[in-house]
Amino acid sequence: MAVIVAKIARLDYPREWPQLMPALLSELRSGGAEQRALLVLSHVIKSLSSKRLAGDRKLFQELTANIYPFLYQQWTVHTNAAIAQISFGDDKCVHTLEKASLLLKCLYKLTVYGFVKLHESSEAASFLHSIFGHTKTMLEQRKTVKAIHGVTEMLEKFIMKMTKVQATVLSDHPFSYIDLLQPTLELTYYYIFVPDNEAFLFESFLILCLNRLKTIVQTLEFRQGKQRESCSSKLFDAQANELEIRTAQAVEIKKEFFNETVLNVICRKLITHYFLLTPQDLALWDSDPETFYINESAENWKYSLRVSIEKIFKRSF
Repeated sequence: MAVIVAKIARLDYPREWPQLMPALLSELRSGGAEQRALLVLSHVIKSLSSKRLAGDRKLFQELTANIYPFLYQQWTVHTNAAIAQISFGDDKCVHTLEKASLLLKCLYKLTVYGFVKLHESSEAASFLHSIFGHTKTMLEQRKTVKAIHGVTEMLEKFIMKMTKVQATVLSDHPFSYIDLLQPTLELTYYYIFVPDNEAFLFESFLILCLNRLKTIVQTLEFRQGKQRESCSSKLFDAQANELEIRTAQAVEIKKEFFNETVLNVICRKLITHYFLLTPQDLALWDSDPETFYINESAENWKYSLRVSIEKIFKRSF
């Protein structure tokens, strides 16, 4: 039913069905059928965010401005509540995490598609920065929680979704991501290249972090002299200057972080730990070398741990 409502909303909201969003938000505020309302809302926002005409995008940006602060506040409340419940071994955390996850899906689409200049929104900036703290806390909880059935898997999905929010912002709004570069690099280094913290990782999160590191290193907007030439006319001089300033900030952040000591640690860890072939790799190479070669090519660096490691080492450092 949520999918059906979303399909109708894509055609009728807001002109023919203006009461849809107020009704859903009212249900959320009342707390009656909160989870059902969140499920419908997440599908509606996903459907509306897929519209690409200029008028539709403007309407989605207006919707984002109206509902983003409330949804961010609700996500913060439910996420903090879930973290506290997990700490105390309360099995109610399952339902709280489900609500927080639905809110996260809503914020994902609103954050990526609901802003012209994402970095100018204080709520969006606060949301994106808060992900770092929640990620660290949930990685630690995932390592220790045992008693509550299914929570480990839910935590992994939640961590992945938060990380994908940042990864998509990095891809679609690179200039807005510059304020997140330093904490992103620090978190990646802390968990992937500091031996004592490897125990907190799981493979899909590790791959996503490595892909994000590769993107940061290779993004043109983070390189000096690579600013877009579309802002060269006098009409866009102010915008061009702003982009140049932000690019210079990104260059300085990368330069300070990737010093000789850090690069030595990263390269040494990649070569001596991640480059090593596993028994499964050797068995596949021996039994089906064609499949082994195919797994090394195309876009598999996005999904395969060892291939993503090789891409970072080969192209970035």
